[in-house]
Amino acid sequence: MFKKFKKFYKYNRIYCILMMISLFCFLLMGTGVIVYFVSQINTSKYGSRLNGIDDFNQEEIIKKLENSYTDAKILEKNIRFQGKIIYIELSMEPTTTNEEIQTICTASLSAISDEEKAFFDLQFIAKREGLTPYMGSKNHSKGNITWGNYSFDATTSTTTTKKKK
Repeated sequence: MFKKFKKFYKYNRIYCILMMISLFCFLLMGTGVIVYFVSQINTSKYGSRLNGIDDFNQEEIIKKLENSYTDAKILEKNIRFQGKIIYIELSMEPTTTNEEIQTICTASLSAISDEEKAFFDLQFIAKREGLTPYMGSKNHSKGNITWGNYSFDATTSTTTTKKKK
């Protein structure tokens, strides 16, 4: 067996060297792929963005926010955490205006501390029957709520004429 290999190597030296180099490259690529996927499994999907989240009591924050929404125009409220984002979903009476929603949500910011406002992002979703949700968000680095511009207080069509065939 060794003599056959020696004879083969003697007549095909270049091919044997190239075969060893390609085998080494395949092993190197395979190792790189395995290490890449194993490291993806062992890390958190949020990376290091959630460092320090354990310093805050999420249940206490939810209670403080729920107690701040006492307006009679609020039919239902749902507050939940997802990572560093606090989602606040409010079901409002259909007659509630966008300005009233802004006032209610802005007033609720006083319920949580400045430290909590500086750590968490807040997402406000105000739903009214027959209208698109009115949405606002507050980034942890900003002091105010940014409101979306795509919610209308009227559901009537702006088209006055019919298309001719």
